[in-house]
Amino acid sequence: MSFGPDPPGAALPSVGRRVTLGLFRVFPLLILLVGIPAAILGYLAGAGVQAGTSVYTVSVGGLALTALSTARYIMRPTAAFGPVGLLRAGAAFAYLWFLRPTASVLVPAGAHVTLALDYSTVVEALFVIPLLLFVTAVLVTIQDHRNLAARLRVDFPARLR
Repeated sequence: MSFGPDPPGAALPSVGRRVTLGLFRVFPLLILLVGIPAAILGYLAGAGVQAGTSVYTVSVGGLALTALSTARYIMRPTAAFGPVGLLRAGAAFAYLWFLRPTASVLVPAGAHVTLALDYSTVVEALFVIPLLLFVTAVLVTIQDHRNLAARLRVDFPARLR
């Protein structure tokens, strides 16, 4: 992990700039991964619908994914980019793994009738996302181990003056 001079052909952003831009990414991610799911669960609970997933599970998972996504963004011009991506892929897999058994909704349809809707198949289909994140992170880690400067020249090309 090098914070030294830029490799030839690359113009790396400063750590301060990456942290600042990373923090700007936190707010939309929190809204998308924590706020919206928690609001939906709250609305469903208010309507008498019992969701198998708790607001706590959604909040902890969303916060973990937000933190790891932000850390990955900040570490982009370093050799830690790939390993942090592996952690993010693992967290996404764990999040879906914990959601899968509770992926159901009970909807009261009358005095003695309740509809049970199971969406665990949809959650299982979403396991493709952590798999792709994992493969990408492994490939980036291997590439960075061989030649970090090659990726940096592509991701952060030097500006022509």
